[in-house]
Amino acid sequence: MKIREAWEAGFNASRVTVAVVDDGVDVGHVDLRSAFSPHVSFDFVRFGTLPLPKKSKDTQHGTQCAGLVAMEGNQCGLGVGHGATLGAIRLLGQEHLNDALEGDALAFQKNLIDIYSVSWGPKDDGVTAEKPAKFTEEAIRNGAIYGRNGLGNIFVWASGNGGANGDNCALDGYVNNEYTVS
Repeated sequence: MKIREAWEAGFNASRVTVAVVDDGVDVGHVDLRSAFSPHVSFDFVRFGTLPLPKKSKDTQHGTQCAGLVAMEGNQCGLGVGHGATLGAIRLLGQEHLNDALEGDALAFQKNLIDIYSVSWGPKDDGVTAEKPAKFTEEAIRNGAIYGRNGLGNIFVWASGNGGANGDNCALDGYVNNEYTVS
């Protein structure tokens, strides 16, 4: 991806706001705390402003994803988008995730967030091809067209975890949505 070459040429993400939509982010982590912005963060599980994950080995996914993007090299390494403003949108970790909550999370602060980084979706079992429901689809479409005051939001969706199950990376209605990047 020529990341090192981009860094050496002086590029960084200092004018980019990335929101990680996941199970929360440890916003006090030494490599994330100065990138974190509460203005582009929200907890849709507890409906609060500090989107911290539950403390368990199974709920650090959002922190790991945020690190890949915005780590500042203090302890664990340098994120590909170091210098970015980091938002954390906690959506996962509740018993009942529904279309309205997904839609609200993916529309949250759409004029302030440049990129929504999303690393979840339907089962990666080679059979399930669930697509976004009405409110989620509408939030993605409207964000891509009208977000950032008409410049459009970028929705980056992870794919590929189901390779061991014979899953095709494109067999996912979120990943192959015309308004997302996989």
